[in-house]
Amino acid sequence: MAGLQKRVLNGLFEEALHDSGWRALMLPPTDVFPARFQLTQGTESFTVSLYIWTISHGGGAARAAKEYRIQITDGGKSLTQFVPEQDGKTLIIGWWPEAQVFAGFDYAHHTGPLGKSPSIQVGEDALRKAATDGMAVHTRGNGEIVIAFRPEFMGTYVAQMEDLHKIGISEQEVALLGRIVSEPASVTDKEIGAQADPSHQRTMVNVRRAARAYRFSARVLVAYGHRCAFCGVQLRLLDAAHILPVAHPGSVDKTENGVAVCALHHRAYDNGLITFDHKSKIHVNEEAVAELKAQGLDGGLKQFTDGLRKQIVVPAKPADQPKAAIIRQANKHRGWKKL
Repeated sequence: MAGLQKRVLNGLFEEALHDSGWRALMLPPTDVFPARFQLTQGTESFTVSLYIWTISHGGGAARAAKEYRIQITDGGKSLTQFVPEQDGKTLIIGWWPEAQVFAGFDYAHHTGPLGKSPSIQVGEDALRKAATDGMAVHTRGNGEIVIAFRPEFMGTYVAQMEDLHKIGISEQEVALLGRIVSEPASVTDKEIGAQADPSHQRTMVNVRRAARAYRFSARVLVAYGHRCAFCGVQLRLLDAAHILPVAHPGSVDKTENGVAVCALHHRAYDNGLITFDHKSKIHVNEEAVAELKAQGLDGGLKQFTDGLRKQIVVPAKPADQPKAAIIRQANKHRGWKKL
């Protein structure tokens, strides 16, 4: 199978980062390999050099049936050495189109000359396990730990890559990581403290947070048909918002506590400009509107309100629909006195 063009692979990398809550700015010049990006999430920011290839089988009959690889080339010629990103991170990434998963290889094992016709291997089992569970570990014969993961975990992988590659050394930690990504709600802080090396516990907690967010988001967006409950837009501009905020002690990662919202209405909902009641009716905060008008910040108000439905569209399955008690509690928390 022919490899994808670098611009396509770079785009998949950027899209995966966006889906996992990060921003990626390609740095000039933009037509060179490896591509360089400035990655940002909140107050965290760093530069990366991205070496990325399509994962393929290749190698003919001599290669094991379940052994896949990236071929280390640039413009058809083999690379002689990876150039490290000074004061940043060097990413060696593979993309497997068949299962729509990435594999991250450990740069620490590839700092020297690469030799003739270089390639780096990853097992098919890990790639397929990542497709179903979110993340999986493959140990190469030279001791390198390869991390396979779904696109939604790209931000987590990049931010925690140094520790993730070390976690694979311990069978106990590998098993714990597998539980965290497949059933994040079932793994407690106590278990992480008991089973993970102290230097890896923060990484385990961060992976659990990402896994919970991903699973919650996936369930909510599917339940709402990938449409904003407030306006019906799709266009891949959607978030899964918690009705009762995550910080509230009564908040849960169940679909009944979620609503699909576009970026605009997510911001408006979180800021208390709009909400919905236990009968699904949408409300606009008239006090907030009056304040905006007084400050001369009401531009686009009519278009905004005209774009709202009269009531949110709820999922077809009763079990996925927002619960009245949760809605009332959330509105009280957000200061809606009459709801």
